[in-house]
Amino acid sequence: MLSRWSRRAAWCAIGAGAIGIASIGACAGSRSGAEAPSATLAQSADAQQAFQSIRHRWLLANGSERLVFEPELQEFRARFPSDPLTRLANVFLAWIALERGDLETAEALADRVRSGPAGTTQDLANLVTGAALCRKGKPEPALDLLTPLVGKMIDPFAQSMLHEQIVDATVKAHRWFEALAYMDDWLRSAEQHEMSAVRERVDMLLATFPPDTLEVALRTMKKAKGHAGYGNDIRLAVAGTLTQIAIKRADPRLARSVIDNPGMMEALGDAGEALAHLASSGGAAPRIVDATVGMVLPAREDGLRERAAQAVAGALEMFGPDRSTVEADGGSGIAPTDSPALITRDHHDITAPSRAPFDELAHEGAALIIAGFDPEGALLASRYAESESIAVIVLATPSQPVPDARFTFVAGEDDEAVMRGLMAAAGQGGRKAARVGGPAPASGPGADLVASCDARAARAGDLRFPLARWRTAGVGAIALAGHAHCAHDVFLELALAKFAPTVLIGPEALGVELPKGYAGTIVQAKVGMVQGASRDASIEAWVRSHGDAPGWYESLGRDAAALARMAVTGMRKGTVTDLKEVAARRVAVQRALESARADLWTTKEKGFGGGRKLSREILY
Repeated sequence: MLSRWSRRAAWCAIGAGAIGIASIGACAGSRSGAEAPSATLAQSADAQQAFQSIRHRWLLANGSERLVFEPELQEFRARFPSDPLTRLANVFLAWIALERGDLETAEALADRVRSGPAGTTQDLANLVTGAALCRKGKPEPALDLLTPLVGKMIDPFAQSMLHEQIVDATVKAHRWFEALAYMDDWLRSAEQHEMSAVRERVDMLLATFPPDTLEVALRTMKKAKGHAGYGNDIRLAVAGTLTQIAIKRADPRLARSVIDNPGMMEALGDAGEALAHLASSGGAAPRIVDATVGMVLPAREDGLRERAAQAVAGALEMFGPDRSTVEADGGSGIAPTDSPALITRDHHDITAPSRAPFDELAHEGAALIIAGFDPEGALLASRYAESESIAVIVLATPSQPVPDARFTFVAGEDDEAVMRGLMAAAGQGGRKAARVGGPAPASGPGADLVASCDARAARAGDLRFPLARWRTAGVGAIALAGHAHCAHDVFLELALAKFAPTVLIGPEALGVELPKGYAGTIVQAKVGMVQGASRDASIEAWVRSHGDAPGWYESLGRDAAALARMAVTGMRKGTVTDLKEVAARRVAVQRALESARADLWTTKEKGFGGGRKLSREILY
């Protein structure tokens, strides 16, 4: 079996080869030229006897139990101020200050001793100072003090503390392979009564390692086949951490990498069986991970991308960037979440209805999905909800109903119905009304009174929208059925054309900055609290944060997220891969969503009220 120095050199060589360390010299401990350990002796028998009593009980106590020695140590210093053992008393007092979290006092006391003669007492002072530096977030200076102490500490309490501090420091310094070597030493030297606590600490620290580093380490252990002195405890600890990551990510490749070590599946017990099942699967099965909500974001055209961007902004008001709002987990994959998290996937192609982004969210652990920003997208989302029995909140009304829908919850409105209501309001009193935005017009009568938000000018210098033709035709009102950017462009061109008809702003254009001094009448849709008579504190907070009122899809995204959060809040932490349990939790979320209640921006209602559609009134 290799000594700890040989094992440590081997680990550092692994690190250099795996991650391109420029020099292995930083890994080496300082043995040559080190001071030979020398004991601190008392000048008098009285001092020796008094301190021996304290020291004997100190060695039998643990960290927190040593706090009670502070009065005795202070009394010893007062009684024997010039005795050499007072230096050791100062180290013990520094240790007590460290246990209390008083890092400044600990360093000050230790510095008194470090400036004195070399020897074991000075080594203990260096250990305390190194520990304090590490806890202050300065691992590299801490290692400068701690590394030379390896192999020099005699007292068991000092050895135990050195193991813990040097492991913590190397982890904080991201010296991953060096940290593994020290963990190996720590596990090997731990006494029986402290083994459980040491293993727990090692497991917690391994969870912060890059998974690729742990894979390299486990492969190296396998190749060594025990001849390089790697302990079984560190092998099992590394394999156990990789097992959690593989199961969390449902990663069959990583699962195969772990169980490809002789005897590992049996050593991991129940987790080994789950790992073997995962290794033989395709890895795309649905899971539930903590309390996670997914969003499928359309990316195939500008208008839908605009809706999606607004909806995500609104949703983040309820979730914030908790776990992630990106497409992949960039960490170890096993960090716990303290609150519901939001993850997203882009959907680029709906012409060939693709389940891929929905399947990816289900695989990532979403228990509920928000999707469907237009009628066709909502139909695809609804079909997925019913086929997979997972609650989906759609932000538009599906283009056709899905029979016997139980898992589809409609938070948005029918675009055609909203447009008809808007045009009815625009045409009140016999006014001739035109429309910008909304569903594409059919050819025939009235088609010349509809313009697309994507309209282009015939030539440079012309207006995009046919305002001159509409004025000639006697148009008295223009309905804005597009998004806020489109409405903004309409107001700009109305000013250029010196045309001031009545303008009606539909829900999707809410939030547009209204022109000052507009000569005509502006009528905005009144819906819920978005443009109602009163606003609650949450909307006022949005205005203070963003500088303007929330738009329609920002508000819809926020409301959908508010109800989704209520539905998944309270779910047990952890990853569920058993399909029966996944199905059961999905049903539980669906039922919770039926009765979820929250203060909403787009309606006076508090939730779905046991139904499947949010009801609201849009007034002009």
